[in-house]
Amino acid sequence: AFTDAGYAAVTIDGQLSEDERKRRVAALAAGDLQILTSCELISEGFDLPCIQGVILLRPTKSLSLYRQQVGRALRPKPDGSKAVILDHVGNVLRHGLPDEDVEWSLSGKAKRKQELTPTTCKVCFGTSYGGTACGREDCPQNREVEKRDAPEYVAGALEDVNKEALKAMRKAELKAAKTYEELVALGRSRNYRYPE
Repeated sequence: AFTDAGYAAVTIDGQLSEDERKRRVAALAAGDLQILTSCELISEGFDLPCIQGVILLRPTKSLSLYRQQVGRALRPKPDGSKAVILDHVGNVLRHGLPDEDVEWSLSGKAKRKQELTPTTCKVCFGTSYGGTACGREDCPQNREVEKRDAPEYVAGALEDVNKEALKAMRKAELKAAKTYEELVALGRSRNYRYPE
């Protein structure tokens, strides 16, 4: 879609050679590319100061992953320009603006011990633990790859979000919650430690 609109854009993915990925990243750094897309490849530990914007298309409940994703564009620029963050999945509503202060703590939530429950395969009736896929190598289910449809494009309007706008959005969400269950669900969607 970007190239059809006249932008110099490419994608990088795990099927490209390491040399080709490096070549494409270097082309972005040199200004030969305007847009570089990826999925889970440059979310963390990727430092390229020329990045001026990010488009978030992956929702996350992880504050640290969100901060790393937007951090790609938050590096100080020699010209003092600001980052552009297009959030199409509501991460800013869950985690706040990337420049908001966060109270960090080392005493996080206690982790629950994960119980492994048996699952019976619907194809070969074999039993596996801790997942929905069959554990048997010879099961026909393991050879079938489910094809997904391409995502549907939906027209929309972008809004400039600042602290006041975010506060108003959060207030509107809170006002829309009419029951206790809706309030708890809202707290969970915002990643509150104790949504109840």
